Amino acid sequence: MVDENLKDELILIRNKVNGLLEKLADWTTKFVNNLPDNSFAVLAPGGKKDDEGKTVPRTLRFLPHHGMNVKSGNEDDTVDIPHLRNALARVSQISYKAGISKAEAHLEKHAKALEIGGRKKMAEEYKCSCIKCGYEQTYSDHCNLQTCPKCGGQMRRIERPGPGQPTQQENMELKALMEKADIKEETIKKYFEK
Repeated sequence: MVDENLKDELILIRNKVNGLLEKLADWTTKFVNNLPDNSFAVLAPGGKKDDEGKTVPRTLRFLPHHGMNVKSGNEDDTVDIPHLRNALARVSQISYKAGISKAEAHLEKHAKALEIGGRKKMAEEYKCSCIKCGYEQTYSDHCNLQTCPKCGGQMRRIERPGPGQPTQQENMELKALMEKADIKEETIKKYFEK
């Protein structure tokens, strides 16, 4: 019988290690393209296998969450925790709609086995505002996937605007400076189009 205190301590250590690994979890497109098919939650039909046994085109493979050394998609010890979390968050957004329920069941099985919680626990609401007009609304999906219902502009998180996305205050300050310097918006657009 496993000592419960030891088990709890090991889970805490694993979670700390996974937190550190999340910082190193940047998988390039080249790396993902080289992963075996078993690394993905679901494969869309219609592809062929290349000489390495991987599906082509690669766009038919969805939600990578196993590392390179995976033998079977059902094993839990090769799951990359940050990418499993990402796959759980994105499962409803994949273009292969017929595969969503299969992918979700597969990912949830891993999440339960690894005691990291499931998609239901990870769900949250996002307070978003339009970069163009400042309209605010709450969504259950990420803000950058939304368009403003008023003006059609790009939405962003109110709490933390992404890099390169100005806050409403910064937009107003920039416009005031442009007016002071008598700089027209068209002039700036032409400059950046060069």
